[in-house]
Amino acid sequence: MMTKTRFKGHETFYFREGWLSKVISEIDMHPDTSILTNISEGIAKLGVGANMVKSIKYWATLANIVCYDSREKRYVLTRLGNIIAHYDIYLEDVFTLWLIHLEITNNFEKATTWNLFWKEFKAEFFTSKEVYLALKSYLESNNYAFNEKSLENDIAVLLLMYSKEYTDEDPEENAICPLAQLKLIKSENNIFKRNSPNISDLNALIIFYALQQICKEKGNVDHLSINDVEEKLFLKMNINRIVINEYLDALARKNYIRVDRTAGLNMLYVNNIDVFDLLGSYYEERGNII
Repeated sequence: MMTKTRFKGHETFYFREGWLSKVISEIDMHPDTSILTNISEGIAKLGVGANMVKSIKYWATLANIVCYDSREKRYVLTRLGNIIAHYDIYLEDVFTLWLIHLEITNNFEKATTWNLFWKEFKAEFFTSKEVYLALKSYLESNNYAFNEKSLENDIAVLLLMYSKEYTDEDPEENAICPLAQLKLIKSENNIFKRNSPNISDLNALIIFYALQQICKEKGNVDHLSINDVEEKLFLKMNINRIVINEYLDALARKNYIRVDRTAGLNMLYVNNIDVFDLLGSYYEERGNII
């Protein structure tokens, strides 16, 4: 069966400052709220238009912050959503933004363009047209149906959400996507560049979170090729092979993984640890932002 795809679920909006925080706060304080199932209530409680309510629901779901409970017939906070609600509801910690980035880029069926860009597109310098042609070629060669205008729109939103920065000319902060703080994409004169993140802002636990995602993607395996991990994390996080291996060694010292580079094996083995328990410990040790 062909894997499903989805384009333009965002209603032409990237998520803005405060959007996810409002959803988390409302559901956390009023679990029976219908802000994401009743457009009128969403407009009233979130203070945005109807299309923005739909966009907020899309991004909150894609970020694995909320999910639909078919039994309760309402949206509820996920484990990740509950952790963020408790420790970093305003997304002030870059650690939280990394988690959201990893979730958003990990879902081919719900955010096809985001998944393909951070998984398949390898150019360091590029234009939006070059991204379009590369993703169009991938989709066509793999026989995926898509609308060209929707793909173009997705790419425009994606590039803007990661590259738009605060400026004196644009003081309206809520027009910026929080993920721009990761500085993964820079833009100048319509030329975009993959940018290496500030390593001091990157905790080894983020790498472990990404490793668990890769294991799940491969069918819940517990072992991965280091070469494969290096390629996937380079594309998804813009970090080079040396840095990746430094983090792998750090995780090995904590007994989260086991690394085997003997006899040319170059493998790592991911221990069966609940990453969400570790997330709670991280925030506890860091100190509560709220």
